[in-house]
Amino acid sequence: MKTIKVFKRISFVTLMIVFGACTLLGENDSEETPLEDPPPVGGKLVFSMEDSATEQRQIFTMNIDGSELIRLTDNRRASGYPAWSPDGNRIAYSTDLIECSGDPCVYLMNEEGSGKGPMGMSSPYPDDEITGAHSSWGPDGNMIAFNRCLGFPGCGFVSVYDLESDSLKYISGGWYPSWSPDGAYLVYSSGRAYQDEEEDHWREDLYLANASGKGESFRLTTLGEDYEWFEWIRENEVLFLRHNHQTDLKDVILINIDTGKRETIARDIKVGYLKEVLWYPEGESLFIVSYDLETGELVFDLYNLNWRHIQNFRLTELDATVDDIDWHYEVEANS
Repeated sequence: MKTIKVFKRISFVTLMIVFGACTLLGENDSEETPLEDPPPVGGKLVFSMEDSATEQRQIFTMNIDGSELIRLTDNRRASGYPAWSPDGNRIAYSTDLIECSGDPCVYLMNEEGSGKGPMGMSSPYPDDEITGAHSSWGPDGNMIAFNRCLGFPGCGFVSVYDLESDSLKYISGGWYPSWSPDGAYLVYSSGRAYQDEEEDHWREDLYLANASGKGESFRLTTLGEDYEWFEWIRENEVLFLRHNHQTDLKDVILINIDTGKRETIARDIKVGYLKEVLWYPEGESLFIVSYDLETGELVFDLYNLNWRHIQNFRLTELDATVDDIDWHYEVEANS
C-alpha cells in the first residue's frame, strides 16, 4: 500500500461527522448507487476563524474528526486564506500586519506554526513585502499563484512567486488562479470584457495563461457567466460551477480547453446555501458543500461525473466564523 496525499480548498462551518440525507437535486436524479469503496474522509484541515483571545481572525489546524484544534497565529491583526503546500509541510496565508501598508501580506509557515515569515525575504523585497490573497501552490511545491494586492483598485492581479529563485511574475488581471496538472498553465476568471456594462457586474469569462508570464492570455469562455467555482481537473479539461441568474439555480459544466466543447454534467442544482465545491481526483467525483439553514449543519454531497450520488455526511459545531479552509487528506491505494 502507498499513501497519496491530496489538498483541496473548502470553505465551511464544521466539526463532527454525522451522516444524513442528500439535500441537492440535479437534472439526472436517479436511484442512488453508492460505490463499494467510497472515498475516505479524514486528514487535517487548515482554516481561518475569529479568535476570542486576539479578537481577530487567526489560522488554525485540526483533524477532521474534531481533535487537536491548534491555533497557529496570534497576531493582533487578521490572518486568512491559508493553503497547504503539496507535501503538507508548509502553509501559505495572508496576514494584515501593520507593516503591510493596508493590504494583506503573503506569509509562509511550517505546518505546526513555526518558521513564520513573509514570502520573498531577499532582495528586492526586504522592505516591500509581497501583498496578496487566495494563494494556490503549484503541483511541484516551488511556485505559488495568488491574487496580488496593489492598493487601489484592489487585489485583482494574478501573479506567480517562484520560491527557488525568489522571483515574482505578473501574469494578468484576474481572480482565483488554478494550476494545470503539469504546472505549466493557469486558469483564472476576469470580467475585463464587461467592465463598461452598467448592470450585471457578475459577468466574467475564464482565461488561460502561461505560468511563466510569457505570451497573452487565451479567452476560454465568451458567455459572460457567474463562476462560483472552477478547477483545472485534467490535462485538457476545466470543470466549473456557474450560477444561472435566470433560474437562480446552479449548473456544473465541463469544458475541453483544446476544442472549446462544453458538456453539462448537471443542470438546475437546488442548493439552499452553497458554501464550496471540491474536486476529488482519485474518485473522479465532486463534493458539493452546502449549509443547511434549518439544522445549522454543513452538508457534503459527493457525486460522480454521471451525477449519481455516492456519499453524504454532515459536519457541525465549530464557530460560524470558520472560513477559507484547505483540506489535507490521505488516500490509500494499491502499490
